[in-house]
Formats: sequence, structure tokens, C-alpha cells
Amino acid sequence: FNEAYRNGSTHDVPYITGFNANEGTTLVPLIFPEPVFKTSFNQEDWLGEFWEILMDGFLGEVPEPVIAYVESMEGSAYDAAAQVWGVIWFGGPAYYSAQNRSDDGLSTYLYFFERSVPSERQTIGATHALELAYIFGSFFPFVARDSWDDELIRTEYQRVIDTAFPDSPALIDFHVVKINRSATSMKTGSQRLRPNPLDAGEGVILGGDWINIDWPSSLEASTRAGLVAAATYLRESGVRDFAEWNHEEKWPDWPNSAKKEDLDWRIWE
Repeated sequence: FNEAYRNGSTHDVPYITGFNANEGTTLVPLIFPEPVFKTSFNQEDWLGEFWEILMDGFLGEVPEPVIAYVESMEGSAYDAAAQVWGVIWFGGPAYYSAQNRSDDGLSTYLYFFERSVPSERQTIGATHALELAYIFGSFFPFVARDSWDDELIRTEYQRVIDTAFPDSPALIDFHVVKINRSATSMKTGSQRLRPNPLDAGEGVILGGDWINIDWPSSLEASTRAGLVAAATYLRESGVRDFAEWNHEEKWPDWPNSAKKEDLDWRIWE
């Protein structure tokens, strides 16, 4: 990241990043449900095995600060694993990127969000994405309360497309649909109701975190849904053969994940 900042690969704009106190409480269960966690890890030495997975196969010793952090927690090993996972995957990268931008003299803001749902029955704390409702001006998550009219949304959309994809075809039509409280319902049985990209009929390709992509409604699911919609278009139009591609797979030609001291991580072949 630091190399990217110094060679001008990032924009000189105010930058805000941060993480929540309990990022992993709703994400770890999607990867390691508690029954799977209990059968997959030695409960006496779970941290060493869990750390190896977190560090992508790293076989070294668990750092002393991490051990001390786990020992300071109350609750089960599973609760501690969720905390460690959240700090490694969200806290560390947020702090690292903010520190390097700041060192390069760029306006940078780092937040730590720890407000949880005000209920004695809540169990997730300040979990992943809970801060977004506060950042965008609504106490209740996913309730639209912005003042953008349709024309402003269209103008901003066109600006982003023109900047990111200057050779893309011209926009033919644009229609904004606003639906309050439109997050996907995750009630039992709802998965079978989620549509596939082509279910709307000829000439229409569906996208959005509510389509059938096997993930709950989230920012990550929105990204996956966008890739699914793009692959569907490319396949249906004959531009590229995506007949064998599945949304569980890496997108063809996708750049590799950033690795420590890999100065070419941002290069797209």
C-alpha cells in the first residue's frame, strides 16, 4: 500500500477508514459455524491452528500480543476466535492503510466503532457494517434517508462509469427505484425465492445482493452479484465464454490479493 501511495496510484482526497469492535461476530459463523469450529480445532490449542489459517498457512508462533489479547477475553473459544478474525481482517488493514496515507501527508481519518444494539438480548456487539447506518445518517440500517434526486444519482453514476470505464458504451436509459427497508429477508425458506439473473425475462439481467448468489445481503454480496450479472451478460451476448464460470470461483484475470512486500499487487495483467 505504501508503495502505491508514493508512486501516485491513489487519489489525493480525504480518506476515511476504520473498523468495528466486533467485526467477526456475524461473519465468522458464515465461514466456521460453531459446531464446525468445535470439531475442526483442538479446543486446548485452537489459537495456533486458527492463526495458521488466518495467516494463510503461516507456521510461525502466535505473537505474544495476540495470545494476551485472547487471554484477556471472557467467553468461549469461539467468541475469542470471532474477535481475532475481525481484528486481523478488518482492524489491521484499516490501521495500516490509514497510517501509511497519513505518513505520506494525505488527509486521513481512522475510526473505531464500538456502539452495539441497545438491548440486553443482543449477542453481536458492534458487528460488521453496523456503523454504516450512522455514517449515512440513519439510526436504522438500510433505511434510505438521502436527499439525492434521480438526476443527481444518474449524474454521479455516469461520472463513475466514465472514470472507471472510459471506453464503455453510452448510457441509453436510467431509472431509479427506491424501496425503503429493502434488505433481503433471511427467514427459513427464503433462499428458494431469490431469483437468478435471467429470471426477469428476455432483455433483462438482474443484479443486486438479493439475487441467488448463496450469500446474505451485504456489501460483499453486492460485489458478487455484480460479477454474476456481468458474467451473465458476457455469456448471453457471446462476448466471452463464461459457461463454466461459477460465482464461487475467482473471476478470470482478477489480480492477485495483496501480499507483504509485493510491489506489483495492484497490477492487472
